[in-house]
Amino acid sequence: MKHYVHYPNLPVDCYGLIICDRYYNIFKNKFAELNIRPFLMPDNKRLPCDISYHSDLSFFHAGDNRIIASRSYLDEEFVCSLRNEGFEIRFFADEQSGKYPNDTGGNVCYFGKYAVLNRQTADPAILKYLDSTDAVQIDVKQGYTKCSICVLDENSIITGDRITAEKAAEKGLDVLFSDPAFIKLEGFSHGFIGGSTFKITSEKLCFTGVLDAFPDDEMNRILDFCEKKGIEPVFLTDMPLFDIGGAIPVLER
Repeated sequence: MKHYVHYPNLPVDCYGLIICDRYYNIFKNKFAELNIRPFLMPDNKRLPCDISYHSDLSFFHAGDNRIIASRSYLDEEFVCSLRNEGFEIRFFADEQSGKYPNDTGGNVCYFGKYAVLNRQTADPAILKYLDSTDAVQIDVKQGYTKCSICVLDENSIITGDRITAEKAAEKGLDVLFSDPAFIKLEGFSHGFIGGSTFKITSEKLCFTGVLDAFPDDEMNRILDFCEKKGIEPVFLTDMPLFDIGGAIPVLER
């Protein structure tokens, strides 16, 4: 019997996750060491090449076996493979395109009892689902909401967006603001903290790379905040931290 991640972005002990195919070879050995099975997501054909591989733009995990996916994947074998694993796949109501905000429909950060989102840019299918739950919705101006948020636990986040930080703190979340300027994203001036991190267990947070490009005080603030929350950082590579659009933990051991 399969066990699905109950609370999105908060796996207890992740066995399987959705991650881009493009960078998998870089993580392959580390994933084997961690005994993690990847579901390799092909590029989203409706998005520009620079962000077409970002899972946080194309897939929204609603908890347990529920996934809402970009319409770009309607006829993709990848969706069939997820269905074969028992996932119930629904699709965004709107088509995506490369021009902001039409690329951000799935970029909603849902974890524990909270959903941080921009209700003006979130896809109607996701809004309909969230409105049917008792999730505490935190409406922000940032369309790239999931990109900009690293989830540590059900009450704690790191974000590179100041307004998101303020709004989340007002709702009772413990928030660390961290300047995203030191995160690499090919084709852009910088990446996002949410796109370069993801949880794999209750106590372990994966970073795509190391924090050496950060000023020492900024690096220490992040590591100290993780330690305060009982979170152990797992560095997947020795490269400077880089944005891959995150990864979505969906299966538990």
